[in-house]
Amino acid sequence: MLCLHGFPECWYSWRYIAYAFSSKYRVIMPDLRGYGQTAHAEPSWRTAADYRLEALVEDVRALIITAGKTSCTLVAHDWGGMIAWAFAHAHPEMVDRLVILNAPHPLAFQDTMTFAQLLRSYYVFIFQLPALPEFYLRSNDYAFLHGAFLGPTSGSRAMGVRRRDHPLCMNEEDVEVYRWSMGRAGTLTAVREGDAAGAGSSPAPRGRAVASEVCKRSAALHRAMDTAAPDQLVH
Repeated sequence: MLCLHGFPECWYSWRYIAYAFSSKYRVIMPDLRGYGQTAHAEPSWRTAADYRLEALVEDVRALIITAGKTSCTLVAHDWGGMIAWAFAHAHPEMVDRLVILNAPHPLAFQDTMTFAQLLRSYYVFIFQLPALPEFYLRSNDYAFLHGAFLGPTSGSRAMGVRRRDHPLCMNEEDVEVYRWSMGRAGTLTAVREGDAAGAGSSPAPRGRAVASEVCKRSAALHRAMDTAAPDQLVH
Protein backbone atom coordinates (compact mmCIF):
# COMPACT_ATOMS: atom_id res chain seq x y z
CA MET A 1 0.00 0.00 0.00
CA LEU A 2 1.53 3.29 -1.14
CA CYS A 3 0.08 6.44 0.45
CA LEU A 4 0.48 9.90 -1.08
CA HIS A 5 -0.29 12.87 1.15
CA GLY A 6 -1.73 16.25 0.18
CA PHE A 7 -0.97 19.91 0.90
CA PRO A 8 0.20 21.09 3.41
CA GLU A 9 1.03 17.70 4.88
CA CYS A 10 3.70 15.00 5.00
CA TRP A 11 3.99 11.25 5.63
CA TYR A 12 2.66 11.78 9.16
CA SER A 13 -0.91 12.11 7.83
CA TRP A 14 -1.08 8.35 7.18
CA ARG A 15 0.06 7.04 10.57
CA TYR A 16 -3.39 5.70 11.60
CA ILE A 17 -4.06 4.19 8.19
CA ALA A 18 -0.69 2.44 8.34
CA TYR A 19 -1.52 0.97 11.74
CA ALA A 20 -4.96 -0.18 10.64
CA PHE A 21 -3.76 -1.95 7.48
CA SER A 22 -0.29 -3.10 8.52
CA SER A 23 -1.47 -6.66 9.17
CA LYS A 24 -2.46 -7.08 5.52
CA TYR A 25 -0.20 -4.64 3.70
CA ARG A 26 3.32 -3.35 3.68
CA VAL A 27 2.49 0.34 4.02
CA ILE A 28 4.84 2.93 2.50
CA MET A 29 4.22 6.60 3.34
CA PRO A 30 6.75 8.85 1.59
CA ASP A 31 7.02 12.59 1.72
CA LEU A 32 6.15 13.90 -1.74
CA ARG A 33 8.93 15.50 -3.75
CA GLY A 34 9.87 18.81 -2.15
CA TYR A 35 8.01 18.15 1.09
CA GLY A 36 9.37 17.29 4.53
CA GLN A 37 12.76 15.62 4.49
CA THR A 38 13.06 15.15 0.73
CA ALA A 39 15.77 16.90 -1.27
CA HIS A 40 14.81 20.23 -2.82
CA ALA A 41 15.76 21.31 -6.31
CA GLU A 42 17.99 24.38 -6.39
CA PRO A 43 15.99 27.55 -7.21
CA SER A 44 16.51 28.17 -10.91
CA TRP A 45 14.61 28.36 -14.16
CA ARG A 46 14.50 24.53 -14.09
CA THR A 47 12.76 24.23 -10.73
CA ALA A 48 9.18 24.16 -12.03
CA ALA A 49 10.03 21.34 -14.44
CA ASP A 50 11.41 19.33 -11.53
CA TYR A 51 7.92 19.34 -10.00
CA ARG A 52 5.75 18.75 -13.05
CA LEU A 53 3.13 16.04 -12.72
CA GLU A 54 5.07 13.77 -15.05
CA ALA A 55 8.06 13.86 -12.67
CA LEU A 56 5.88 13.08 -9.66
CA VAL A 57 4.26 10.18 -11.51
CA GLU A 58 7.74 8.83 -12.22
CA ASP A 59 8.52 9.12 -8.48
CA VAL A 60 5.57 6.82 -7.73
CA ARG A 61 6.70 4.29 -10.32
CA ALA A 62 10.24 4.34 -8.93
CA LEU A 63 8.99 3.83 -5.37
CA ILE A 64 7.02 0.74 -6.37
CA ILE A 65 9.99 -0.74 -8.23
CA THR A 66 12.41 0.13 -5.41
CA ALA A 67 10.10 -1.68 -2.98
CA GLY A 68 10.54 -4.79 -5.10
CA LYS A 69 6.96 -4.80 -6.37
CA THR A 70 5.30 -4.60 -9.77
CA SER A 71 2.03 -3.05 -8.54
CA CYS A 72 0.43 -1.59 -5.43
CA THR A 73 -2.71 -0.43 -3.71
CA LEU A 74 -2.48 3.33 -4.18
CA VAL A 75 -4.09 5.52 -1.51
CA ALA A 76 -3.93 9.29 -1.94
CA HIS A 77 -5.35 12.55 -0.63
CA ASP A 78 -5.70 16.06 -2.09
CA TRP A 79 -2.65 16.90 -4.27
CA GLY A 80 -1.46 13.35 -3.75
CA GLY A 81 -4.81 12.30 -5.21
CA MET A 82 -4.16 14.22 -8.42
CA ILE A 83 -0.79 12.48 -8.71
CA ALA A 84 -2.49 9.12 -8.10
CA TRP A 85 -5.08 9.76 -10.83
CA ALA A 86 -2.30 10.62 -13.26
CA PHE A 87 -0.33 7.54 -12.25
CA ALA A 88 -3.34 5.28 -12.75
CA HIS A 89 -3.79 6.76 -16.24
CA ALA A 90 -0.14 6.31 -17.16
CA HIS A 91 0.48 2.93 -15.49
CA PRO A 92 -2.84 1.13 -14.89
CA GLU A 93 -1.05 -2.23 -14.79
CA MET A 94 0.80 -1.07 -11.65
CA VAL A 95 -2.39 -0.18 -9.71
CA ASP A 96 -4.23 -3.03 -7.98
CA ARG A 97 -6.62 -0.73 -6.15
CA LEU A 98 -7.02 3.04 -6.15
CA VAL A 99 -8.37 4.95 -3.15
CA ILE A 100 -8.71 8.70 -3.66
CA LEU A 101 -9.66 11.12 -0.87
CA ASN A 102 -10.72 14.69 -1.60
CA ALA A 103 -9.47 14.81 -5.20
CA PRO A 104 -11.92 14.53 -8.11
CA HIS A 105 -10.95 12.86 -11.33
CA PRO A 106 -9.28 15.64 -13.36
CA LEU A 107 -11.57 15.15 -16.36
CA ALA A 108 -14.67 15.30 -14.14
CA PHE A 109 -13.24 18.42 -12.50
CA GLN A 110 -12.77 20.05 -15.90
CA ASP A 111 -16.17 18.96 -17.19
CA THR A 112 -18.02 20.43 -14.17
CA MET A 113 -15.96 23.59 -13.75
CA THR A 114 -18.08 26.66 -13.06
CA PHE A 115 -17.17 30.28 -12.55
CA ALA A 116 -17.97 29.92 -8.85
CA GLN A 117 -15.57 26.99 -8.53
CA LEU A 118 -12.95 28.91 -10.45
CA LEU A 119 -13.19 31.69 -7.86
CA ARG A 120 -12.82 29.16 -5.05
CA SER A 121 -9.62 27.97 -6.72
CA TYR A 122 -8.05 31.42 -6.53
CA TYR A 123 -5.08 30.05 -4.59
CA VAL A 124 -3.98 28.06 -7.66
CA PHE A 125 -3.40 31.34 -9.50
CA ILE A 126 -1.68 32.94 -6.50
CA PHE A 127 0.74 30.02 -6.36
CA GLN A 128 1.92 30.92 -9.86
CA LEU A 129 3.54 34.03 -8.37
CA PRO A 130 7.09 34.02 -6.99
CA ALA A 131 7.81 34.73 -3.30
CA LEU A 132 4.33 35.99 -2.33
CA PRO A 133 2.91 32.55 -1.44
CA GLU A 134 5.96 31.75 0.67
CA PHE A 135 5.57 35.04 2.52
CA TYR A 136 1.92 34.34 3.27
CA LEU A 137 2.42 30.73 4.33
CA ARG A 138 5.33 31.65 6.61
CA SER A 139 3.60 34.64 8.21
CA ASN A 140 2.70 34.62 11.89
CA ASP A 141 4.62 31.38 12.48
CA TYR A 142 2.68 29.42 9.82
CA ALA A 143 -0.69 30.44 11.22
CA PHE A 144 -2.39 29.11 8.07
CA LEU A 145 -1.61 25.57 9.28
CA HIS A 146 -3.56 26.06 12.47
CA GLY A 147 -6.50 27.48 10.53
CA ALA A 148 -6.43 24.69 7.95
CA PHE A 149 -6.37 21.85 10.46
CA LEU A 150 -7.98 23.15 13.65
CA GLY A 151 -9.98 26.13 12.41
CA PRO A 152 -9.30 29.84 12.83
CA THR A 153 -8.58 31.31 16.22
CA SER A 154 -11.12 34.00 15.40
CA GLY A 155 -13.78 34.62 12.79
CA SER A 156 -16.37 32.21 11.41
CA ARG A 157 -14.79 30.48 8.39
CA ALA A 158 -15.71 26.78 8.48
CA MET A 159 -12.26 25.24 8.15
CA GLY A 160 -10.49 22.58 10.14
CA VAL A 161 -11.82 19.56 12.00
CA ARG A 162 -15.29 19.79 13.50
CA ARG A 163 -15.47 16.81 15.89
CA ARG A 164 -12.94 17.94 18.45
CA ASP A 165 -14.10 15.28 20.93
CA HIS A 166 -13.22 12.45 18.52
CA PRO A 167 -10.29 10.27 19.71
CA LEU A 168 -8.55 10.79 16.38
CA CYS A 169 -9.09 14.54 16.28
CA MET A 170 -6.04 16.56 15.38
CA ASN A 171 -4.42 18.58 18.13
CA GLU A 172 -1.74 21.20 18.57
CA GLU A 173 1.02 18.58 18.63
CA ASP A 174 -0.08 17.32 15.22
CA VAL A 175 -0.06 20.85 13.81
CA GLU A 176 3.46 21.29 15.15
CA VAL A 177 4.62 18.30 13.08
CA TYR A 178 3.34 19.99 9.91
CA ARG A 179 4.81 23.32 10.99
CA TRP A 180 8.22 21.69 11.35
CA SER A 181 7.85 19.92 8.00
CA MET A 182 6.83 23.06 6.11
CA GLY A 183 9.44 25.14 7.91
CA ARG A 184 12.45 23.26 6.55
CA ALA A 185 14.63 25.35 4.28
CA GLY A 186 13.44 25.21 0.69
CA THR A 187 10.16 23.40 1.37
CA LEU A 188 7.79 26.31 0.77
CA THR A 189 9.41 27.18 -2.55
CA ALA A 190 9.32 23.53 -3.60
CA VAL A 191 5.66 23.26 -2.63
CA ARG A 192 4.78 26.43 -4.57
CA GLU A 193 6.70 25.24 -7.62
CA GLY A 194 4.89 21.91 -7.41
CA ASP A 195 1.46 23.52 -7.31
CA ALA A 196 2.38 25.92 -10.11
CA ALA A 197 3.72 23.12 -12.30
CA GLY A 198 0.76 20.87 -11.52
CA ALA A 199 -1.71 23.54 -12.56
CA GLY A 200 -0.24 23.43 -16.05
CA SER A 201 -0.41 19.66 -16.41
CA SER A 202 -3.15 17.88 -18.35
CA PRO A 203 -4.91 14.59 -17.53
CA ALA A 204 -4.26 11.63 -19.79
CA PRO A 205 -6.73 11.37 -22.69
CA ARG A 206 -7.75 7.81 -21.87
CA GLY A 207 -8.63 8.77 -18.31
CA ARG A 208 -12.30 7.75 -18.18
CA ALA A 209 -11.83 4.18 -19.37
CA VAL A 210 -8.84 3.54 -17.13
CA ALA A 211 -10.49 5.16 -14.10
CA SER A 212 -13.57 2.97 -14.52
CA GLU A 213 -11.52 -0.24 -14.62
CA VAL A 214 -9.29 0.67 -11.67
CA CYS A 215 -12.19 1.89 -9.53
CA LYS A 216 -13.99 -1.44 -9.93
CA ARG A 217 -11.06 -3.08 -8.15
CA SER A 218 -11.00 -0.38 -5.47
CA ALA A 219 -14.58 -0.41 -4.16
CA ALA A 220 -14.02 -2.96 -1.40
CA LEU A 221 -11.01 -1.13 0.04
CA HIS A 222 -12.91 2.17 -0.03
CA ARG A 223 -15.64 0.52 2.04
CA ALA A 224 -13.07 -0.88 4.47
CA MET A 225 -11.64 2.58 5.10
CA ASP A 226 -15.08 4.15 5.41
CA THR A 227 -16.26 1.62 7.99
CA ALA A 228 -13.08 1.21 10.05
CA ALA A 229 -13.90 1.61 13.74
CA PRO A 230 -11.91 4.22 15.75
CA ASP A 231 -10.24 1.53 17.86
CA GLN A 232 -8.83 0.02 14.66
CA LEU A 233 -7.05 3.26 13.89
CA VAL A 234 -5.70 4.26 17.32
CA HIS A 235 -2.19 3.11 18.15
